Parts: sequence; structure tokens; C-alpha cells
Amino acid sequence: MTITEAVVAVLVVSICVGMPVMGLTLRFALKPVLDAWLAARNGRTSETAEVEALRTRVAALEAVWEHRLGAGTLDSAIPPALRERTRS
Repeated sequence: MTITEAVVAVLVVSICVGMPVMGLTLRFALKPVLDAWLAARNGRTSETAEVEALRTRVAALEAVWEHRLGAGTLDSAIPPALRERTRS
């Protein structure tokens, strides 16, 4: 076996063994980062829905207080989206 054959054999073995080991290492290193990024992304969308629900509740409370203060009828003060939700 010449030096060239030995070098090629070492390179072939290191590529065949090294690539899967490097792939597994990257997978285990990047999985927590990817999970954290996905959790932050999903948390942002649920926060938007939660804020929208809070806006609807505040609008309903404002409508009730306006009605109690004599600003108009309760049906006209409640936003249409909330009226449909409470009827069903």
C-alpha cells in the first residue's frame, strides 16, 4: 500500500463515518434552538388572539357602562360582532 492509497483510505473512512456523526451532532445542537423559535412564533399568534378577545371584552364593558349612564340603548351600544356572539 502506497502513501497515496493510505491517504485515500483514511479520507474515505473519515467521510463515511464523519458525515453521519456531524449530522447527528448538528441535529442535537440545533433542535433546542428550533424548538424555542417555534414556541416563540406560536406564542406570538396566540397572544394576538388573546389581545383581540380582550379588546372585544373591553368594548362590551364600555357599551354596558354607556347604557347605564344613559347614552343610548344597550343594543345600539354593543358592537355587532359581540351581539352575534351573545345571541348564539
